[in-house]
Amino acid sequence: MKILGVAGSLAGWKTNMAVYHFLTAVKEINATLETELLDLRDYDVEMGPRGANSLL
Repeated sequence: MKILGVAGSLAGWKTNMAVYHFLTAVKEINATLETELLDLRDYDVEMGPRGANSLL
């Protein structure tokens, strides 16, 4: 099984570190699990005209 951790904050590093530590703890509990950290800072993400939380 693979566990994907997504760090969705485009600024700062705390979210990334929290997800990283979670994935590390998962591997310590069960070394057979595959983990991956997806950091959205590594991608060109554009926000809509009203921001990320807008439905319009």
